[in-house]
Amino acid sequence: MLWEPPARRVAEASVTRFRGWLAEEHGLPLAGSAALQDWSVTEPGRFWDLLWEFCAVEGDRGDGPPLTGAGMTGTHWFPSARVNYAENALTRHGAAPGIIAVREDGATAVVSWDELRRQVARAAAGLRRLGIGPGDRVAAVVPNTAHAVIAMLATASIGAVWASCPPDAAPEGLADRFAPITPRVLIGVDGYTRGGQVFDSLEPLAHLARRLPNLAATVVIPYLTSDALGRAAEVGVPALRSWDDLLAVEEELVFARLPFDAPLWILFTTEAGGQPRPVVHGHGGILLEHLKSLAMHLDLGPDDRLCWQATTGEVMWHYLVSGLLTGTTIVLYDGSPAHPDLSILWRLTEAIEVTCLGLAAAFVEACRDSGLVPAALADLSLLRTVGAFGAPFAPDAAAWVYEAVSPSVAFTPMSGSAELGTALILALPTEPVRAGEAGPTLGCAVRVTDRADTGGELVVTAPLPSMPVFVWGDPTGAWLYQTRLGRFPGWWWQRERARATAAGAFAVGDVAFPALIPSGLRPGP
Repeated sequence: MLWEPPARRVAEASVTRFRGWLAEEHGLPLAGSAALQDWSVTEPGRFWDLLWEFCAVEGDRGDGPPLTGAGMTGTHWFPSARVNYAENALTRHGAAPGIIAVREDGATAVVSWDELRRQVARAAAGLRRLGIGPGDRVAAVVPNTAHAVIAMLATASIGAVWASCPPDAAPEGLADRFAPITPRVLIGVDGYTRGGQVFDSLEPLAHLARRLPNLAATVVIPYLTSDALGRAAEVGVPALRSWDDLLAVEEELVFARLPFDAPLWILFTTEAGGQPRPVVHGHGGILLEHLKSLAMHLDLGPDDRLCWQATTGEVMWHYLVSGLLTGTTIVLYDGSPAHPDLSILWRLTEAIEVTCLGLAAAFVEACRDSGLVPAALADLSLLRTVGAFGAPFAPDAAAWVYEAVSPSVAFTPMSGSAELGTALILALPTEPVRAGEAGPTLGCAVRVTDRADTGGELVVTAPLPSMPVFVWGDPTGAWLYQTRLGRFPGWWWQRERARATAAGAFAVGDVAFPALIPSGLRPGP
């Protein structure tokens, strides 16, 4: 055991309050986390229904049951509900920071909750003026910036569908991703910085836009220079509009409440040597799943600041944006995590007073292997939680966190996928931390096939709300069946090896995708 939560932290945790609320308001006395986990998977309808109530989800719950049907492909969640992800991300008001965005060269933007709501309203009005409505796709080639979050929330607020990639992705790879989903608007930046170098994005953006024939507009954000629009015109960006044009009109912030499974965003996943597959997630499923994960497991709330190492093409960037659902300030870092050296994210944690830091598993191991001692370089006393996404779970990496970062943080390894849009394995802050393992998330029925003591395949044995609504270009579901649902009929195959532990948790080791890219995700976008 590496860490045991203090009694005060256990008492103040959201998951503890949730258990108390279940007992007091609904007559469900669940004695501890194991009992809560068991109940959440044996009575999934009631669990997700009561989570909706406890988290005060904005929307129309409807009178129907929380789920109908059965099986991975036959279950329908909250069929009479109407919700909007963006409405729930923007419930907080006031002058406190909603977003703190830091660029590699030190340029920093702070956007208050009130200003965030105002800019989202303006961007949504701009999209509507372009004729964009429910179901239309908005594609973006943007770094991890406030502009990206504003554009994504504006897209969601009107019921359009968001899809994004970072600007350092290969141009042909961008076309492979975006062309099949036929976006109506393309948003991009004039350039970005990485590793101390400046890169121009306008030529690749123009090339991409010419490959997308249905565009109503290509919106250029002047991220690095004030003359971005003129330079974009010079390189022939088609249907050119400026970011200021998009946000030109002040309008009231309104939200289109949509069916629970209405498309929210698209995440791209690839098999080795294959074409990117656009996986579509729904408003309601992501809303409930991310609320559960961020509020219950990471214990986030209005007093927290969340920073996660990710780019806009990765599932964990979308997870980071969902920090807004809990009223948390999200901290965006656009830059290399190794420039000028591996201490940059730890120094940022001190400077921005980050309380929850998410890192790629590969980055944690790189810090350990380099001999870095973050606690000697930065004051990390406000840091409460460290998450590491990606497999395998390295026990010595967890030990390094307690030796070199802080002995008082709750550290959790995490495993999930772009297809599910979330984590399956993620510890609770009320449980002890043991090296190289973590438990399943609430509401997630996880098990290991074959011999649990020596390891087997990690599978999910019951549907989750955040499972894909559909995969674009796969009307029969053949690709999803082949890659996730066919090997173990009736179960979701996570394509990771795992071992069940004596503590009821899982140690995950990735054999299907042994190489990790710097984001901590498997090879892909």
